[in-house]
Amino acid sequence: MSKIKICGMQRAEDILAANKARPDFVGFIFADFDRHYITEKQAREFKSLLSSDIKSVGAFVDAPIDHVIKLLNDGVIDLAQLHGNEDEQYVRTVMEKTHKPVINATGVKKPEDINKVISSCSDFILLDAPGGCTGNTFDWNLIKEIHRPFFLAGGINVTNIESAINRFHPYSIDLSTGAETDGKKDPAKMMELVKLARKTG
Repeated sequence: MSKIKICGMQRAEDILAANKARPDFVGFIFADFDRHYITEKQAREFKSLLSSDIKSVGAFVDAPIDHVIKLLNDGVIDLAQLHGNEDEQYVRTVMEKTHKPVINATGVKKPEDINKVISSCSDFILLDAPGGCTGNTFDWNLIKEIHRPFFLAGGINVTNIESAINRFHPYSIDLSTGAETDGKKDPAKMMELVKLARKTG
């Protein structure tokens, strides 16, 4: 059964809604150019409110490696998700210094974009639409056989989550704007998306 991650937590009420919906993961975005950006202080508050059986994922874009390591070792996040130009040495160093899982993400425009992360030393890879959190899907026909756990992201919502799971059987579905109404996390959509993921695949 595919897991489900709801990314882009911005408010305490988003965390409380997640605690009721029970996704497997929630995401905190630490890239300050993203509209879902939160500070380390907010992330610490949100983690303190988050149910202990829901994992927190920190999303970074070319962040200083010490910052990523600190948030992992402090328990603010349970996994690191890397969206920038972080190389294999960066990934290995994070894994060695934290013993926590790392997700290597890529925006997919062409098959080569998938190929470049397939062999990553990270625990997981993530396939997303270019730019991230755009609400757009990428061309799913570019996905061929992937023989390692992967997160599938990009424009997933209540209308296509079942087909995404049935077609690709990803380790986890990853969504953000698909769980929102008017730019804010919608508790009813969060609940519905988790229910759809749980009954599918």
